[in-house]
Formats: sequence, C-alpha cells, structure tokens
Amino acid sequence: RVHGGNYPIHFKHKKNTKFSRIKRMQSHSCWSLTREDIEAYEKTRRNYDNENTGYIAGDVAVGILSLSSLPKQQLRHIWNLCDTNDEGRLNCSQFHVAMHLIVNVKKGNSIPQTLPKPLLSYILQSEKNANQNS
Repeated sequence: RVHGGNYPIHFKHKKNTKFSRIKRMQSHSCWSLTREDIEAYEKTRRNYDNENTGYIAGDVAVGILSLSSLPKQQLRHIWNLCDTNDEGRLNCSQFHVAMHLIVNVKKGNSIPQTLPKPLLSYILQSEKNANQNS
C-alpha cells in the first residue's frame, strides 16, 4: 500500500509503464479517505460541534486547524479549498477534508492547488446526501 491508500499498487513490468504514471497513482492515493480516516476526523469534529449542528464555525475551525502548526498561508489555502460553498464555516465532509489535507501535508505532501478528485467527490456526495435527507 502507498501512503495509507485503500488499494495496493502493483508494479508490473510492461514496456509502456512510465514513472510519471506510477507517481500520479501514488500521489492520488494519499488523497483518498479511508473509513478509519473519516471516523478519526469525525470524532474530532464532534468534540467541537457541541450543539450538533453539523457545522464547525469559522473561528472554531481556524483554532482547530491552527493546532497543526502549519504556516498561516498554508492553512488559508486549505480553508479556501475546503469551504467549497464560501459560507465561512465547514460542514462535516469539508472538515474531514481539511483535516486530511493537514495530515498529508504534515507527512510531507504538497498542498494541491485544487482539491484532488477523491476529496472533491467526497464533499459533493456528502452534500448531495444531506440535501436528499432534508
């Protein structure tokens, strides 16, 4: 397994296998959320969502994310990636993604310029499910 991803990468000896393709697969997998990741991030979120609103207020979220000791510029970029609807607060999935970005940056990965597809899909699917349930 690579970077804690959900699937193993098998290196087959083929003539057309490119290092760049393997590198893309590896970097993609570190952005995939596992069930264990979500459970850990949700446990943290629930500790701060005392009124069970499903949201973490902006000032509270900034305080939590600042505990990572990442530079403010990086935290601002992570916030901008995760606050996809520009509400100034994070819903459950947005908070999970913010935490996952921080964990991966702390592991040495660069912050992506845009949300990686697995993380964006997770947020969009969670929002779609929430809208169907309301």
